[in-house]
Amino acid sequence: MGVKNDFPTVKSVLPFRKKRKKSELCDEEKRNNRKHSKLRVTAEHTVSRIKKFGIMGARFRNKLGRYDHASDIVSGLVNFRIMMMRTNGMLL
Repeated sequence: MGVKNDFPTVKSVLPFRKKRKKSELCDEEKRNNRKHSKLRVTAEHTVSRIKKFGIMGARFRNKLGRYDHASDIVSGLVNFRIMMMRTNGMLL
């Protein structure tokens, strides 16, 4: 796999795939795929929330030296929103 060859020191988790059309995944593989997809969705939603602030995935319209500071602020706001939603019992 490409990830394992490109980054041998990083532990990567890839979903299981069916070998043939007729074969089914065992229950353990299905469970692992569900865990993997839940983590992936959480990560993708977090990245989309950060992108809504317009500093990631778009052209940064400020001094380049301020990018780290701006990204820290945006990440803090996103994390704060997630924490508040979890403490209030709301789903993300």
